[in-house]
Amino acid sequence: MWRRLRPDFDPTRMHSHATLIANFNRIFSPHLSGVELYPTLLRLLPFTHTQVGCGTVMDIHDAKAAMDAGAEFLVAPVLVPEVITWCAIHNIVIIPGCQTPTEAYNAFKAGAPIQKIFPGVAGGHMWVKAVSAALPMLTLNPTSGVDLDNAGDFLKNGAASVGLVAPLFPPDAIAGQRWDMIEANARKVISNVEAVGPYKRK
Repeated sequence: MWRRLRPDFDPTRMHSHATLIANFNRIFSPHLSGVELYPTLLRLLPFTHTQVGCGTVMDIHDAKAAMDAGAEFLVAPVLVPEVITWCAIHNIVIIPGCQTPTEAYNAFKAGAPIQKIFPGVAGGHMWVKAVSAALPMLTLNPTSGVDLDNAGDFLKNGAASVGLVAPLFPPDAIAGQRWDMIEANARKVISNVEAVGPYKRK
C-alpha cells in the first residue's frame, strides 16, 4: 500500500495516527521538494516495515538527491532505463511508471523489482488480471484508477500492491485539514485490502 505526501504536508500531524499509518508498507512524497521532511517522518514512524520514498525521479541526479536526503526507495512516473540501471547497480528499489505490458516487462528486465501501472489503464483490474497471468514474473502496482472500494479487486486479480492518491487524500479534506476524513478513508481501504489476504505470486 502506498501513501502519497503533499510537498507542504506537516509530518508532525502524523504522530497521533502513527499506529494507523503503520498499516501502510510504504509512503512517499511525490516531489523532491518534500525530501526535507524525511528525517522527521522517519523519526515519527519507528516501524521497520514502513518505508519512506521519493517520487517523480526523472534522472540519476534526482535519484542521488533523494537517496542523500534519506529516501528508502524511488518512484518515477515513466520508464527511464538509465535510472533503473543506476538503481540496480546500487541496490536501490525503483518503481517506474509503465503504461503497457511491454514497458512493464522492459522495466523488470532492466532491474525494477516493482512496476507501477500509470496512468490508469482501460479495463482496470481485469487488465491487471490478464497481464499478470501472461507475465507472472512481473510485480504490478496499479495506481490511477484505484479507489477505496476497488483496491481489493486489483489485489484479487494479480496486483502485488496498489497506490492511492486523491481517493485517500481528497483535495477538500487536505484544504480543510480534515484529518479525521483522511483517517476514515485509510481505515476503509485497509479493511478492504486486509480482506483479500497476503499476496501470493502465481
